[in-house]
Amino acid sequence: MSYLERIVKASAEVKLESDELNYYSRHLLLPGVGTRGQLKLKAARVLVVGAGGLGCPVLSGLVGAGVGTLCIVDDDCVTASNLARQWLHGHEAIGAAKVKSAQAALSARNPFVEIKAIRERFTLGNGAQLCAGYDLVVDATDSLHSREIIDQVCAEIGCPWVHGALYRNSGQVAVLWPKKGARYAQLFAQSGSESNCSEAGVLGAVASIIGNLQALEVIKLITGLGQPLFGQLLTFDLLAQQLHTFSFAQLDRIEPIFDTDQPVTNAYGISVESLQQMRSIQTPVRLLELRSEDSHPVDFGQTVESIEIDQILTEGLAESGTAKAILICPSGSMSALLAEALNSRNEVSVYYLEGGSAAWSEATMQSKKSPTTQTKD
Repeated sequence: MSYLERIVKASAEVKLESDELNYYSRHLLLPGVGTRGQLKLKAARVLVVGAGGLGCPVLSGLVGAGVGTLCIVDDDCVTASNLARQWLHGHEAIGAAKVKSAQAALSARNPFVEIKAIRERFTLGNGAQLCAGYDLVVDATDSLHSREIIDQVCAEIGCPWVHGALYRNSGQVAVLWPKKGARYAQLFAQSGSESNCSEAGVLGAVASIIGNLQALEVIKLITGLGQPLFGQLLTFDLLAQQLHTFSFAQLDRIEPIFDTDQPVTNAYGISVESLQQMRSIQTPVRLLELRSEDSHPVDFGQTVESIEIDQILTEGLAESGTAKAILICPSGSMSALLAEALNSRNEVSVYYLEGGSAAWSEATMQSKKSPTTQTKD
C-alpha cells in the first residue's frame, strides 16, 4: 500500500471535532483542501529530520496545517547563534535539546497535533526504524552526508521525501521518491563536501522561505492540492528575487489516487429546480445567505437570513425544526465547502444551493423570458 492509499483510507476513520473546525476554518473554505483535505492532513504522519533553520519553519507550517502526527528527529542542542533563524527556540531554551524545545513550542500552538521528539542522529543504522509508520520524510538538515543517508534509507523502504537546502542567500527544494525514479543521487552524482550554515552563513528569512516551501510540498503530497515537485528542483535566489524550476528525473507514473476522491461532495447539494419544487409544494425551508461585500441582493421570494462564516464555524447552526437549512453564496462553492464541514460534525443536516444565488437569478430570468401560452376564445 502506498502512502497515498494509506492516507485516503485512514482519513475515512478520523473526525474533526468542533474546536478543530474553528481552528482550521480557513482551510475548510479553500477549494482543493476543504473538509476531506483536512481529514487527510489529520490522518497523515510525517517525520522531520532536523529542528534547526529549515526544521523550525517546516514544523511550524505543518503543525499549523494540522498534520495529525509529527515526529522530530535531531540530536543537537540550542545555542545562542541558532536564535536568529531558528524561531521555535527562545533564549530560555539555550542548552536544551532542540527536539524538546520545538516540541513544547509546537504543542502550545496546536493542541490537536501529536508531536513526538526523538533526540538521535538519523543514520543508516537507525533510519529505517525511525521512518517506520510514517508516510513522508522531510530533510531539514544542513549536511550533504545526511541527505545521502536519507536518500538511501527512503530508497530501501520506498518512502517519498522532501529535500531542502540553504547556501548563504539562496536555497532549493525538491520532492524525491526513489521508488518512482527520483533520487537525490541524480542531483549530486558523487559524494563530496559542502559548507553548512555555520561555515557559509545564512539569512534567517531565506531559511524561513525554503522551509515554508518544503511544508507546502508536504501539504500538496498529502491533500492532492496542486502539482508536487516530483523529480523537479526549485531554486530561490534572494538577491535577484528569482525562482527557477527544472526537471532532473523522468519519473515513473504516479498513481492518481486523488483523481477518484472528489474534493467536495455533492451529497448536500440542492439544485435550483429542487428548491423551486420545494417552494411550490410549500416544503418548509430555511435559507441562510453568506453574502459577500460585493454581492447584490437576490429575491428568493421569502425571508433570507444573513449569517457570517466565522459564526457558523464557531457556534454551529441551530436546529431548524422541520425546515431544511440551505446555505447560499454567490457561486455555490463556498457554501458547498461549509456544508460539508458542518455535516462532518454530525450535529445537524445542512445543505447548499448548487450554483448559488447566481444560478437562482439566471433561472428566474429564464422563466421570465419563456413565452407564455395564451388560449383564445
